Parts: sequence; C-alpha cells; structure tokens
Amino acid sequence: MGGTNMKRTLLSVLLCSALVLTSVAGCSSSDDKDESEKTAEDTQAQEETVTSEGITLIYNGEEVKTGIPFADIADGLGDELRPAEDIPPCDGEGDTMTLHWYDGLEIGSNESGIIDYYNLTEGGEVASQAQTDLGLHLQDTIEQAKTLYGTPTNESEYVVNFDSGANSLTCGISEEGTVSYIYVTSLD
Repeated sequence: MGGTNMKRTLLSVLLCSALVLTSVAGCSSSDDKDESEKTAEDTQAQEETVTSEGITLIYNGEEVKTGIPFADIADGLGDELRPAEDIPPCDGEGDTMTLHWYDGLEIGSNESGIIDYYNLTEGGEVASQAQTDLGLHLQDTIEQAKTLYGTPTNESEYVVNFDSGANSLTCGISEEGTVSYIYVTSLD
C-alpha cells in the first residue's frame, strides 16, 4: 500500500512540476483545449460563479493576480526565500520569465515585470493562511473548490482545472481529496 501512495505522490509532484515548467518556459498553448468538452451550461455556471477578472490570491495581505506589475506588490509579500532568477524561453522566442520565491509561493513575471502566473504550495504560516478571493485555501476539499469555481474545465485523479476570464486555475489533488496546490496562470 505504501508503494502505491508513494507512486501517486511522486506522479502528482511530477505533473505539477511539468505544468509549472511548461507555463514558465512559454511552451504551452491555450489552443490545445478541446472546446467540445465544455457544454454551454457548464460555461454559464462558471461565469456566474467566477468574475471575468480572474482569480486573486490574498497572500500576506497583498492581492496577487496575473496581469499586474510584480513591483506593485513585491514589498508587501515578505522576504524572498532566495534571489529572483531569470529563465529564458524554451523555444528561444518570447519573454524571459523572472521567478520569485516566498513562503510556499512562487511568482513568475515576464520581461515587462507583469505577473504571468503564481503557484501556492505547502509552506509555513503565511502560505497556510493564504486564500483566493473566493475563499479557497490549501487543504480545502476539491468539492469546496468546485462549489466556489463551478464545473471544472478538466479533471483527473491528480488535478482539477477551472478557466476564469483571462486565467486558468489548477488545483492539485492530494490522496485525501484536498487541495495540495493552487496554480493560476494567464491564458493570454
């Protein structure tokens, strides 16, 4: 039994890492989604639940969201855990991404300093108190995420994904069925 749990945990970590690396490198495409999987009813329910502005994370009292200048919120986030790092695009085209790390929070901004994504994972006290603007926390149940964000765009054993306006929200699913990470990226 322990081997199966270890495999599931490892697979979940690998899927999360691949998702983050693909987004950071600028190699993903929003055109890959099969729009035929969404019904009009699903889309309408999501639009009623989530605003078109996207998803905001309340972290250490700051509102973290895609599309805003990182410099506008940097001072309020607390101390960076390590120096920021510039990551070039994998295909040699597009923006270099700058990564910033805080307690359980990673933020990626483009060359213009605009936030392209953020990823909240297990961490210390600040990460455990962080929540989305609709009240989703780490360790909430996946059912709570669905209540807050509507019908998922995509769902598997390890992740559930919601599209909201110009953003995509991905929640990692722990073995217990709780939110293990909250990853938000710009769809633009």
